[in-house]
Amino acid sequence: MLFASPVELVDDCEAVVVMLLNDAATEAVYRGPNGILKSKLAGKLVIDMSTIRPDTMKSNGAAVLQQGAAFVESPVGGSTVPAKEGKLFGLVGGTKADVTRAMPLLEQMCRRIEHVGELGSGSMMKLAVNLPLLVYWQRAWRALTICKPLNLLPTG
Repeated sequence: MLFASPVELVDDCEAVVVMLLNDAATEAVYRGPNGILKSKLAGKLVIDMSTIRPDTMKSNGAAVLQQGAAFVESPVGGSTVPAKEGKLFGLVGGTKADVTRAMPLLEQMCRRIEHVGELGSGSMMKLAVNLPLLVYWQRAWRALTICKPLNLLPTG
C-alpha cells in the first residue's frame, strides 16, 4: 500500500518504523507540513531506527510521547544482507514498557537486541560503536594509498 505522506501512513497504522538518513531527513518526516507529528498518534507505536544525533532522537521521541504514543529508538548495526535476513543488531532506548511493546517487531528485524537505557541511549551507543569503525576504515584507506605505487593485483 502506498501513502502520499507520513501523516497518511501513520494515521492508517498501529505501529510505524522510521529509518532515515540524517537529522535533516527526520526533521522533514516528523515536523514537515504532512509529517508524523501532524497525525493521530495517541495509542500508536513509533520505532525510530535512524542513526542520528542523540539530542535529535530525544526531541523527536519527546514530541511523539507528548501526543500519547509509545516511542522507541533502535539504531541498528549491520549491512544490507543482515537487514534482508532480519539479523541486524538493535541498540534500543526507551521506557521498559515501550520497549516491551516494540519487541515483537524488533525481533523480526534484529538477531540481537540490547536495551541500553532511556531515550537517547541507543543513539549514543550507536555513535560509540561507529567511532572505531570510522577509524578502522580511515586507516585501511591510508594503507591502500601508501601501497598504490606498487601496482599490486588483488589475489583471491
